[in-house]
Amino acid sequence: MRWAAEALEPLWRAALAKVVKADVLHLDATSLAVLARDLASGIEALVIG
Repeated sequence: MRWAAEALEPLWRAALAKVVKADVLHLDATSLAVLARDLASGIEALVIG
């Protein structure tokens, strides 16, 4: 799996460079439900990005 992340790093860097130079950055409340496996209760959490 690491090789895939390393292969995609140049694309990530290019996207990051465009975001940093942008005059406007759009964010929304899109979320992803995740299960906190490290907690005994298995509480679900939301990752917002």
